[in-house]
Amino acid sequence: MQDLAFHNSIRSQQREVTLLFADLRGFTELAASLEMIPLVCELAGHVMDCLTDAVSRHDGCVVDYFGDGLLAMWNAPSDQTDHAELACDAALEMLETLPAVTADWMGVIQTNLRLGIGVHTGIVQVGNAGSTRQKKYGPRGPNAHLAKRVESATKELGLPLITTKTTVKKLPTRFATNRVCRARMPGLREPLDLYAVGLSIGDSHLTAPWQLYDEALLHFEHGRFEDSADILARIDPAVKEIPSRFLADKVQRELGSQQRRRSTDKPIAQGGGVIALTAK
Repeated sequence: MQDLAFHNSIRSQQREVTLLFADLRGFTELAASLEMIPLVCELAGHVMDCLTDAVSRHDGCVVDYFGDGLLAMWNAPSDQTDHAELACDAALEMLETLPAVTADWMGVIQTNLRLGIGVHTGIVQVGNAGSTRQKKYGPRGPNAHLAKRVESATKELGLPLITTKTTVKKLPTRFATNRVCRARMPGLREPLDLYAVGLSIGDSHLTAPWQLYDEALLHFEHGRFEDSADILARIDPAVKEIPSRFLADKVQRELGSQQRRRSTDKPIAQGGGVIALTAK
């Protein structure tokens, strides 16, 4: 992991970076159920250690911790041409190691720990992201805000890892990338395409279901909701890596809206099949 000790001496500058936001899902409710503050802190610390180790092993910089999550950054302050690749590798390692943490704590929490991870690549202003009294090296700007919204989108999409197109375009072919939807998110002026990311070899058994999902998504975006519903029905709902239930819900809402409105009414769906997400 890049050493933060010398960051305060680095001048503020614009750089293209890849940002990773990771958040432990349902931790507030879990902490309330434990009723022991030292135990809650020990669990959170164990998870943060694993997340931090994943960032470190892939040459990232941990910018900040916030409650039950963290923000990490690549390609600042040092140049890293493969910054998007490194960030996605770190994200996949986080997801891979979390079951071991769950196993260590199962006797106490009696539930599976879950992560939501958002990865986005864009231009930010890097430098002092704190104050004149309390300095902190990190990113500022719209793309930092966007990266947080991508992480929040994992809640509604039901997927552990979501990335944007700018990140996907920089990934080598060893990654399996699949478009989930075109979404409009809170606080963002323009919609953007969101992608699920995995490893091509590890996700080979998901090729056929993703092909069906891609076809269903195109039908949805062109207003062919019945065709989309028929294709989604062919995807096994037990395959959690495919957000078929999420899209099926949107399709059924559109079909219901069609039945309720008159032929002269305008469609409710936004142009191009843009899906409005609400999680912040």
